[in-house]
Amino acid sequence: EIRFYDSYYEAYVGFDSDENENRAFSILFNFITGANTLSDGSNNNQVDMTTPVKLDMTTPVKLDMTAPVKLDMTAPVKSSYSGMSFVMPADFNPEIKPDSDRVEIKFVEPQKMAVISFSGFAGEKKSERKYKELEAVLIDNGISFEDGYFTAVYNGPYTLPFLRKNEVWIKVKD
Repeated sequence: EIRFYDSYYEAYVGFDSDENENRAFSILFNFITGANTLSDGSNNNQVDMTTPVKLDMTTPVKLDMTAPVKLDMTAPVKSSYSGMSFVMPADFNPEIKPDSDRVEIKFVEPQKMAVISFSGFAGEKKSERKYKELEAVLIDNGISFEDGYFTAVYNGPYTLPFLRKNEVWIKVKD
């Protein structure tokens, strides 16, 4: 599916090489729940939580390859995503400034996106498979697109997997 998105603001946190999504989510959540200041000096401004939460794979973080590959499930797994963003509500006041210098408020220009939806958990492997699937459809149909993708997650962590809504977005060139 091809969608047109109007412009919007997003709060973005880039990942450090040793971080994962949980840390970025925490920083963004603190921003929307009051870790911010308005230009008039007032602080603790609440910003509504909206969906989706976006994970950015347009500029992947490079990780050194080592052997053997081992996942320690007792500690958070490093992510190859380069950042996470919360889409701000339509009535967001861009004069609200984050207290953390890690949070960047970005204005996103109107854009055209190719989208594929899927349920379950939006892990990197599943998102990558959906990206490849969508990429193949775009190539087969002669549609030009930019490298990389975003994973859009619409549900909280306690939503049953079969009820979850996730999407992979690829920016379509005009």
